Amino acid sequence: LHVSTHPDIIYRMGTKKVLFDTRHEDWGLPNTYYYETGQDLREKLHTSLLSDKCRIIKMERGSSGQGVWRCDVIDRNKENGENDDLILRIQHAGDDSIQNMVSLNDMANLLDERMNITCGGIIDMPFLPLVHEGIVRCYMFRDRCGGILHQLPLSVVDDADKPQSTSYPNLNV
Repeated sequence: LHVSTHPDIIYRMGTKKVLFDTRHEDWGLPNTYYYETGQDLREKLHTSLLSDKCRIIKMERGSSGQGVWRCDVIDRNKENGENDDLILRIQHAGDDSIQNMVSLNDMANLLDERMNITCGGIIDMPFLPLVHEGIVRCYMFRDRCGGILHQLPLSVVDDADKPQSTSYPNLNV
């Protein structure tokens, strides 16, 4: 038995673009950006990373941390003149894996490739320093709250490459 709905409804539901669409609301982050094309991404991500040094990059669609990266600027490669390539430390939210010394150009190639595969955009938002305390998700069903989840991170990173497990599991309320 296959159950589904119209593709337009599926497209509107559950996308992370809501973070961009609500950036000017009281709970939003005004310096959240949306890149619809690879060209958009290549033109603007460099400036965004230079302004904050640490950004969260999210594929428009995904779950369980898949397609979500923390990108920290750790160096600048100035061999290319004024169009320097930033050197990043990348942490993938899905499995907490860490890659050091990744060029922004290589990261942009990866994101561009994924955008072409998924036909979706990229959300670029600031890193929230208190994220180690977890996030609270409210699941709405029409006009009522159907559930609240306190979602905790997979691990807390003390050392650049040594994740340590958290001492408590996710709490469903």
